[in-house]
Amino acid sequence: MSKNDICEKVMGILKQILDYNNGLIPTTYTEEFGERLSSIEFVTFIVEIESEFEIEIDDDDFELNNMDTVEKIANLVTRYLSEEASQ
Repeated sequence: MSKNDICEKVMGILKQILDYNNGLIPTTYTEEFGERLSSIEFVTFIVEIESEFEIEIDDDDFELNNMDTVEKIANLVTRYLSEEASQ
């Protein structure tokens, strides 16, 4: 799966969680969106990411600063997928 494919899937998950009509969805993969998520939305988002990509995000990575752009999340997902593939 390409990084662009991962970014598209992450963006789709964000659209499900955030209010698309109020302009809360980022328009680029590098635009920060972290402050737009409530704590419940953030946890929901992480659960959806884990489910979509069949990964389990370690507690060390479970910080908003590590996941405040689509690009950062795609990099994190890519790392987890690569680690699983090499096992």
